[in-house]
Amino acid sequence: MSSDESKRESLEEFKNSFAYGSRTNLKFKFLAEFSDEEAGRFFQGLLWKLGDVFDEGQFGRVMEYVYEWQARQERLRNYQAHIARGDIGVVVACFIYL
Repeated sequence: MSSDESKRESLEEFKNSFAYGSRTNLKFKFLAEFSDEEAGRFFQGLLWKLGDVFDEGQFGRVMEYVYEWQARQERLRNYQAHIARGDIGVVVACFIYL
C-alpha cells in the first residue's frame, strides 16, 4: 500500500474535519452533525449547483444552497432539543418546518 492510500479519509473524517480539524471552516461546521448519507446528499447537490454556476454564472445559487442546508441543520437541532425537553407543542411546530 502506498503512503497516499494509507492517508485516505472516510467521508465521516472528511465532513468532521470542517468542524474541528484540518479544514476548520465555520460555514461548513454543520456538516459534522450530518450522517454520512446526509453529507453525501449535500455534496452531491453542491456539485450540481456548481455545474449550474458554470452554465449560468449565478454564484448566489451556491450560497443559497449552503445556507439552506445550514438552516435545515439548525431546525433539526432545535427540534431534537425540544423533544429532549418534552415541549410537545414546539416539537409539532418544528416538525412542520422540517
